[in-house]
Amino acid sequence: MALREDSLGDPRTAAGDGLGFWSGTAVAARLHGPAAILGFAFPFALGASNGGYWPTAWSWSALALFWICAFAVLLSSEMRLGPLEIAVPAALLALVCWNLVSAVWGSSLTKPMLEAQLALVYAGGTLAAVLVVRRGTYRSLIGGAWLAVTLVSSYGLATRLFPERLGSIDDFAGYRLAQPLGYWNAVGIFAALGTLLALGFAARARGRAVRALAGASAVILVATLYFTFSRGAWVALAIGLLVAVAADRSRLQLVAVILAVAPWIVLAVALGSRSGALTRQGTQLSAASHAGHRYALELLLLATASAASVLALSIHVRIPILARRVFATALVVAAAGVVSAVFVDYGSPVTIARHAYGSFVGQGRTGSDLNRRLFSLSSSGRVPQWRVAWREYRLHPLLGSGSGSSERYWNQLRPFEATVRDAHNLYLETLAETGPVGLALLLTGLLLPLGAALGARRRRLGAVALGAYVAFLAHAAVDWDWEMPAVTITALFCAVALLAGASDERRSGVGVRVRLAALAGAVALAAIAFVGLQGNRAIAGSEDAAAATDWLVSAADARRAIGWAPWSARAWQLLGEAQSARHRRVEARRSFLRALARDREDWSIWLDLAVVSRGVSRRHAFAEAARLNPRSSSVATYRHRSGKEAAR
Repeated sequence: MALREDSLGDPRTAAGDGLGFWSGTAVAARLHGPAAILGFAFPFALGASNGGYWPTAWSWSALALFWICAFAVLLSSEMRLGPLEIAVPAALLALVCWNLVSAVWGSSLTKPMLEAQLALVYAGGTLAAVLVVRRGTYRSLIGGAWLAVTLVSSYGLATRLFPERLGSIDDFAGYRLAQPLGYWNAVGIFAALGTLLALGFAARARGRAVRALAGASAVILVATLYFTFSRGAWVALAIGLLVAVAADRSRLQLVAVILAVAPWIVLAVALGSRSGALTRQGTQLSAASHAGHRYALELLLLATASAASVLALSIHVRIPILARRVFATALVVAAAGVVSAVFVDYGSPVTIARHAYGSFVGQGRTGSDLNRRLFSLSSSGRVPQWRVAWREYRLHPLLGSGSGSSERYWNQLRPFEATVRDAHNLYLETLAETGPVGLALLLTGLLLPLGAALGARRRRLGAVALGAYVAFLAHAAVDWDWEMPAVTITALFCAVALLAGASDERRSGVGVRVRLAALAGAVALAAIAFVGLQGNRAIAGSEDAAAATDWLVSAADARRAIGWAPWSARAWQLLGEAQSARHRRVEARRSFLRALARDREDWSIWLDLAVVSRGVSRRHAFAEAARLNPRSSSVATYRHRSGKEAAR
């Protein structure tokens, strides 16, 4: 039974005449429960698992998602999918295949397999959401996502405010909030997506309790965003807000809610910025703990005030047309005043652009005060990464250099020593690795949901879902969100909400043969994900054992990984390292050579081979490692040590 969106707030309407309240509630739960659970479960689980960054998380999430697809096909009474709902997951599945095919002309078999596993998560997530969600339940999908982001972000914020209980020392993060995703910019965009959804629910949720909770969560989410000191996430949030307001058919009401929440958000940021113990590197634990406890109380009061403001606005009052026009005019005048003030202080648009570009390509120096970082326009080393990625594409303009090859080209061409695995630009990196075809498939999968924006904006939360999705698309141009499934899955759920909100419930159903083929395909992809899970778990176990210097266990897990993932160079490398640690040089050399057969351009394997070799073989292996990573201090150290040993 399909529900109209305007009947969703009344469970008695949903249940039909005379069935009563509890029957209606049961029907509403049956219809909305799967979408809400799906929207909540994966952003939450992936967010709590380091953002889903590691391959093991890709495997279990893809396995679960394709089983959901299989059950959705098997159990649904009917399948009604529009052209866009078919095209988006199809494009992402095609990208999976293209990543695999790129191994033919690339130098690695391992990296394309890993990139395909990652893309499989997004194809599975999109397909599962398309199969589960309908026009009447899209709000439950993004509602679950909003709740998941809020809970994960709240925990991350708690690690900063209660460091004596939940905090951890992370020198790499530089005191920027990175937990639990493990990367500060990922936490920032994650919280920004949640903020946009929270503002939407604060303005458009049917229940007053949900509106109040959303208003309160907006303060928590922005505080989380602030302590990441992520400039890109702030810009993405601003872009998302502008898009949501511009697309919303009742934009004045949305702006009114934003303005009602804004003072409490501004106060939260202001109070946080004034606390040196929370914003300066090198802070003592006792000082950070004291400041965090005080700020937590202030934040709780501000969140309560924000909730009360939203509740006050939720009272239905008929506003005259003249008053609305005056309000709109005041907003336009205020915006014009802000723009004029910017030009007066910073000069003409040309002057501003010139200074901004100079700051962007330069190296910013902010010192220990992280507040200063928010006002720096430095790209933080992204420009050299983009230049290397562009050179990589110019070397392979037709097909790309092979999926997952960005790190290899950075190691070869980098102007300074720095570890970079991704180009901090999803679109440029895809072009460099998989060529125009790969970029076209990616853009098809990501941009097609925007085609549903016109229809979705008629829905209560369509414009907000659009704003959140556009914020993700913009942020992916300056960071590696694609490698953080918690972020990307949340954004893709917003994309599916657009598709569902614009869908036509009268579209024709899917035939039995197509459903059987879809069921078989989902089961097959789940089986592939299961194989990947076993291989990735074995590799992770081997790495953990190696870190603990338990070489017998490391070797056993590496052999198990070879059985499940015979394409993996990493499995053979781990086995060789365990054999080398046990002084079995001949066996280790054989394992390293087998690893190179699967990834001949991995400099670390060549270095491992050099360590267990002698004479000409050692010199050749060192030369290859140096060619692939000429600025590596590890290569220089081992070469120097080898030279001293040879001189004895």
